[in-house]
This record gives sequence, C-alpha cells and structure tokens, in this order.
Amino acid sequence: MSGKIMKVVPVIMAGGAGTRLWPLSREEKPKQFHDLSGDGTLLEQTIQRLLPLKPESCVIVTARRYEDASYAELERIGMKGTVLSEPRPRNTAAAVLYAAIYLSKTYGDCIMIVLPADHYIRNPVEFAAVL
Repeated sequence: MSGKIMKVVPVIMAGGAGTRLWPLSREEKPKQFHDLSGDGTLLEQTIQRLLPLKPESCVIVTARRYEDASYAELERIGMKGTVLSEPRPRNTAAAVLYAAIYLSKTYGDCIMIVLPADHYIRNPVEFAAVL
C-alpha cells in the first residue's frame, strides 16, 4: 500500500423522470428539480449535503433534457461540477458504470460516492459524518 490519498468524487444520480410522484413530477420537471420541503430542490439538497466534505467538484449523471437544469443547480450553490448526459436512460447500474468510466479516464484511481438526487435525509449533519 502506497499511502497515497485518493481523490473522493461525489456522483449524483439525477436522471429519472420522476413519474411515480405524478402529478407534481412530470417528464418536463421531474421530482429532483422540485422543492418539496421548503429547503431547496431535491438535487440542491443533495449537493448541499456534500459541502461538509469540501469536494473540489462533483459529477451529476442525468438525462440530456435535464443537463441545463443540473448545471443551474450547481451554479446556484457555487459548486464546480460536470454533468454527464446519459446517451439513453438505462437505470441506475448503467448510470453508475457511465460515471465510473468517466472518473477512471479523468482521475485514474479515485473513490466514487454515489448519491441519488431524490432522497430526503432528515439529519444531513449525521449523514455527512457517516460519509
């Protein structure tokens, strides 16, 4: 073991159309872009939960149609990031693989933290401590 500190890169999965939260969540604006609790959109809350880790940047994997909205969320919070647009929606495993290939090509060895954008976390401080 070399003792080298590996880069940690958060990856946020934000590609779903959110159809199960119909009628609020629609294909045009899925649940990750809705403020359901008054604390920001689900995607914004997910990005905010990463801030205590002080990541240099994060990666958001989403559908092409949500790329601009994802970049807008990053900009609003002031987080650097890359948005990977899935060529075709193929669910979670394919999206995680897509991100892993990108991270491997970009950073080589690194640690990937995968977070869904549509989860509500009651205690974000405790959550960040676990990460």
